[in-house]
Amino acid sequence: MIDDIQDVLRSWGAWVNDSSQSMGCKSPSQMLINSAPFCDSESERQAKYLDYDPISDSQALKIDRIVALISKHAPAHAQCLVLKYVRGQTAKKTAQGYLTAFLYGDSGKMAGEHRVREYIAHTEGLIMGMLMDDI
Repeated sequence: MIDDIQDVLRSWGAWVNDSSQSMGCKSPSQMLINSAPFCDSESERQAKYLDYDPISDSQALKIDRIVALISKHAPAHAQCLVLKYVRGQTAKKTAQGYLTAFLYGDSGKMAGEHRVREYIAHTEGLIMGMLMDDI
């Protein structure tokens, strides 16, 4: 079940990072072009495929609302989740860059990546529960 929510959140992160720069209808043909495999001509690597399932706009917007709600009550939890799924940051980088400053400021203490993983797991569980309750 946790793998399912992680897949959904990966899809949500890709939806957030969609190449569309403006609101409104997207061109179906442009969406096909964007989702097609591509080959990196410099290194001549194999064509890459998107490794996430598509997510509907309504489900992605529902996750947006849930993350916004969580950020009001637990901003560090929500931000760690966003940094992982939207920005693609590792737990170590999130701990060093964001969480240490959020929790300890300039005190010299360091947050560990274990705490970041814990925050993300709690937030994933909360999102999964809220999606199951259809909030």
